[in-house]
Amino acid sequence: MIDVSCAIILNEAESILVVQRGRDSDHPYKWEFPGGKVDSGESPEESVIREISEELAMDIIITGILDPVEYDYSFKSVKLIPFICHTLDDEPVLTEHISFRWVSVSGLVSIDLCEADVEVARRYISLVSAAATGVVGSPSVSEGDLKELGTMIEGVRTAGEAVWLAGSAMESPEMLNSLVAFTFSENRRLSSRAAWILGKLADKNPEKLLPFLNVIIDGLDRMSDDGTLRCILRIVAVTHPGKIDTDHHGLLADYCFNALNSGGASIAVKAYSMEILYRLVQLYPELTGELVISLSMINESESAGVRARAKMILKKLARGAKDQGSSLL
Repeated sequence: MIDVSCAIILNEAESILVVQRGRDSDHPYKWEFPGGKVDSGESPEESVIREISEELAMDIIITGILDPVEYDYSFKSVKLIPFICHTLDDEPVLTEHISFRWVSVSGLVSIDLCEADVEVARRYISLVSAAATGVVGSPSVSEGDLKELGTMIEGVRTAGEAVWLAGSAMESPEMLNSLVAFTFSENRRLSSRAAWILGKLADKNPEKLLPFLNVIIDGLDRMSDDGTLRCILRIVAVTHPGKIDTDHHGLLADYCFNALNSGGASIAVKAYSMEILYRLVQLYPELTGELVISLSMINESESAGVRARAKMILKKLARGAKDQGSSLL
C-alpha cells in the first residue's frame, strides 16, 4: 500500500482548491486534492508541504488532519492522508495538473473526484457539518457555517449527489441531525432536498433513521412542501410500525387518516398514508373498520393511481378477515 499525503487547501475566502489530472495520468481528467507520495524517511506532514510547493508553488500552513482513507484501485492501493491547510496565495502554478478550481464546500458534491478523494471530501463535509451544529470547532459557530451547509443541501440536483451526501450523513450523526432539521425549513427547496437525501440514506441503512422517527412524526403537520412529505412518508411507510414508539402510533394514524380523507393531499401522500395505515392495522385491528370506510369513500374524482391502491389494500384486508373467519365490518 502506498502512503500518499493530500491537502485540503483553503484560501482567505474559505474556498477549497481542487486540481485536475491530465489525459495520460492514472485517473484521466479526474479531480483531486493536491498532494503526492510520501517518500522514505519523510513524515506525511513534510510530504504534503513539499508536494504542494513542488506541484503548485504554493506555501501552506497545516491547521488540521482527517483520518486516513485506504482505497484499492485494483492497479494500486493507496493510504490517503488528508491535511486541512490554509494559504495566502491566490493561484497555483500548475506543473503536473491541467486545471484548477476554487470551490465552496457545497461545490465539492458536483466535482468528479478520484474515488479516494470522494471519501476525503465526505469526511471534510462531515467535519463542516459538525462545526455548523456546534459539536466541534470554535466555541462560537458563525451563521455562515450553517448557511454553507444549507447551501450544499439545497444545491443537490442529481440522484448521484443525493446518494453521495447520504453516505456522508451515515458517518456523521451531526450531519444526519442537520438533515432532519432542514426538513422542517420554510425554504421548500431546502426541505425537499434534505428529505430526498434522507430517503437515499433510508434505502441503504434504515436503522440510522429510527432515533429520528418520533421527531419526524411530531412534525408532519409542519411539513407543507409536497416533495418533502412524499419522501418522509415513504421512509415511514417502509419502516415496520413495531420499530416506532407506540406513543406515536396514534399521531401517525391521525395524520394518515386526515391525509387520506383530505381533498388537497397529493397522490403520493395518499398512497403512502394508505400503506402506513395498513401496517398499523396489523398491530391495531380495531382500526380496520375506519380504514375500510375511508378507502371505500374514495370515488371517481380521485386519480386512477389512488383508486387502484385503495382497491388493492381493500383486497388485502378482505383476505386477512377471511383468514380469521370474520367480516371487514
